[in-house]
Amino acid sequence: MKAKILLIIMLFVFANNMFAQKQIVADFEECTQLTGWPGVEEPLGWTTLNRFTAPLGKVSVKKSTQAYHGNYAVELTPLPSSSLNSTKVTYMLNGAARIDLNTFQFDTLGWGVDKPILGYSRIYGYYRFIPDTNYSDSVYLTVLFRKGMLYFLGNLSLYPSDTFRFFECTPEGFPGFIRDTLSIGVFYSTNDTSAQPKGRLWIDFITTFNPNSTSENEKQSVQLYPNPVSGVLSLNATGINKEVWVSVTTITGSQVLRKKLFFNQGKAELDFTGIERGFYLLNIDQFLPAKVVKMD
Repeated sequence: MKAKILLIIMLFVFANNMFAQKQIVADFEECTQLTGWPGVEEPLGWTTLNRFTAPLGKVSVKKSTQAYHGNYAVELTPLPSSSLNSTKVTYMLNGAARIDLNTFQFDTLGWGVDKPILGYSRIYGYYRFIPDTNYSDSVYLTVLFRKGMLYFLGNLSLYPSDTFRFFECTPEGFPGFIRDTLSIGVFYSTNDTSAQPKGRLWIDFITTFNPNSTSENEKQSVQLYPNPVSGVLSLNATGINKEVWVSVTTITGSQVLRKKLFFNQGKAELDFTGIERGFYLLNIDQFLPAKVVKMD
């Protein structure tokens, strides 16, 4: 009888722990899995600290709120199984990495044949990369733009920087339009094989040049925002003094808001009150890159 009671108690505790784990909702995105390389689904271990660690290739990805404009920071940490026997150690972050940089992956707004197709020929943004202090200048990141699993479009190197720096990439052989998601893979490379490479990388404010838009030479500034999204967003687009279209979509492309805002000396405000808790893309149709600031 005691054994049965003990078993029931153990099952109740186990079931209760499982239920509690399912009820953990991070303040960013209610996401339960991450697509790893090569397309393997890896579970995410949520914590009440709004961080998770997920194996992705040979690195663990940790989400943090300490990023530019409230976006995601990513810590690249090699797993214990990583090999350091080669002359060059490369740690790869790849797949659906929208939870990290969050802007590591973004939708090119293709959405299939029955939706408008937008093609991008150049990609802009800002990055900040802080490797461990014991590394030399040989440490760098290679950002690889790809379509699908095999179609690589171009790459650029990001060197250590304590402050945010501007980057620009013109992918080689970029097609006139893309229907599926354009991903950004990150390769951590160093010639130092004597230690485990570590570092923190932030990528923010991804902007794309879109030659196929309805407005010639139009650029769209795309910004991901964490939850909860409420109140007012302050938008600062230097050089813009006119009405521009601003739209808010979910990560899957469903539009929840689209309106014209008048920018007075490059500044405007967007009221987010009433939008349900979720993970959103903010699109600003304009001719110049915009700096988007999330207000408290």
